[in-house]
Amino acid sequence: MDYLEAETKYIQGEKEVYAYREMGTESDVPLLMLPHLSATMDNWDARFLNPIAKLRRVIVFDNQGIGSSTGKVQKSIEDMAKGVSDFVQALNIKRFDLLGLSMGGFVAQEYLAISPEKVRKLIVAGTGPRGGVGISKVARVTYQDMIRSVIHRTDPKRFLFFNHDNEGKKYADDFLHSLNQRKKNVDLPIKLSSFRAQLKAIKKWGNEAPSDLSQIQQHTLIINGDNDRMVPTQNSFDLSKKIPHKNLEIYSNAGHGSIFQFPNEASELINNFLF
Repeated sequence: MDYLEAETKYIQGEKEVYAYREMGTESDVPLLMLPHLSATMDNWDARFLNPIAKLRRVIVFDNQGIGSSTGKVQKSIEDMAKGVSDFVQALNIKRFDLLGLSMGGFVAQEYLAISPEKVRKLIVAGTGPRGGVGISKVARVTYQDMIRSVIHRTDPKRFLFFNHDNEGKKYADDFLHSLNQRKKNVDLPIKLSSFRAQLKAIKKWGNEAPSDLSQIQQHTLIINGDNDRMVPTQNSFDLSKKIPHKNLEIYSNAGHGSIFQFPNEASELINNFLF
């Protein structure tokens, strides 16, 4: 039950073929996970997934135009949610729990707007509401840290996900080392055109009018670090104010990648929440 050994499978949607992986204990309500900006299936940390998969079935996938899936990246967050719907129907999942990380949290909110009856519980990490503080500026922050990563010859996630100090560097090193352990069934990297399309969709979503989050009736777990530079932490507090049934967990001395900085603590928190 190791995510690094999970095989890549494929399933035909309405028009596109989706690449996905599943692992864990068979359960009536699996956990579907939606990833962050630029992520393929290889960007999920096994240290975080493995403990969750001990208790339930976990499913990750590449949406249209990402990694090993076919098609082109959708032009809006709303259309990305339609891609999730297409994948769920193809896999014949009747009811599930939903986790959205960063951009995946945006997509999760839009999915609930079209198919709320399918989701039992919701988890969002490092994310915010439509039109939230700083969301329209994600591209600017991303490009700045990409330039910084070139100068320092490291992965951009070192700066985007973790604090810019020695402690943050240690957590980043552990995370990046974990990602680089997969040797078989390696996913295809995201294309530059797909990455840019995602950034445009995020900017558009960040400039749109806020949605009525009081319509979310699912019990929701909101997770973030206290120093999220990509999607400012204030957004997590705003989500907590607007979603009726929620738990809020803010990790100290952590950034955008808090669930990867504290994989054991975050996975235990999620297991307890989903119990």
